[in-house]
Amino acid sequence: LSPPQGVSATTLSLWFGVFYILFFLTNTYTNIPYDALGPELTDNYEDRARLFFVSGLFDGFGALVAVIIPVLLSRIVSMVSWNGTTCSDEFKESFCFMGEHCAVNVNTGVKDTFDISPGFIFTHNAGNCSGLVKEAASTELLSFCECMAACDNNCNLKNERSAYMMVGFFFGLWYVTT
Repeated sequence: LSPPQGVSATTLSLWFGVFYILFFLTNTYTNIPYDALGPELTDNYEDRARLFFVSGLFDGFGALVAVIIPVLLSRIVSMVSWNGTTCSDEFKESFCFMGEHCAVNVNTGVKDTFDISPGFIFTHNAGNCSGLVKEAASTELLSFCECMAACDNNCNLKNERSAYMMVGFFFGLWYVTT
């Protein structure tokens, strides 16, 4: 769940507070029976110690997997074009050639624009913006390259969101079925 955009600081604080409390309530709801299981299984101290050691290993491994899987899924999502045409170079270039950013400004809620003269013709490839000398470049070329960089960042954000969504669905399904 992402916090709502464009809300006041008070509303955002309330949103955070409600979800913070809900998280720890549900955490308590699941951890008390989980931690009480060891003493129920055995009265022997060494057996309980081994049991909690193995439990800690699985907790650590699970946390490591939960951190690594979204990163790997984000890479896979970007390779297989999960987000469709919005992350293709042609789509990004079409917006940037029209003088319009492909990402919405979070402060205003609308797409930013920049000035491109009608005669601006530019064949974009990866080398043109990456090796750009900012002092020698025209304002239009700088704006175009900034637009392409903003679109790349927007696509990376979309890929990460898709990856976290997939992980969330997986763990939600796992929790429901077990």
